[in-house]
Amino acid sequence: RAGPFTLADAVTLAELQAGFQDGSWETHVRPASDAIAALPRVEISPEGWTHIRNGNPITAHGGAEGLAAGIGPDGNLVAILEAQSDGQMWHPRKVFLS
Repeated sequence: RAGPFTLADAVTLAELQAGFQDGSWETHVRPASDAIAALPRVEISPEGWTHIRNGNPITAHGGAEGLAAGIGPDGNLVAILEAQSDGQMWHPRKVFLS
């Protein structure tokens, strides 16, 4: 077990090698957001994504607390966000550029 993943989620090396040979390897790839599924999700607008990319915080609508998964306009994980002490802003803690 590693985080939310169990042995049932694993792929054998032979399966992965076969996937590279026949072009189906992407079926074995999980979205990055699956690894942090326990975190709340924050949808980031295209404008917000520009701020996050540049290391700037974005407004937290409804208040912010702890860590959150920042989900970009395309539905993919783009950042791990951390609430600022006043709960009014999300600060990018780790940004995954795309």
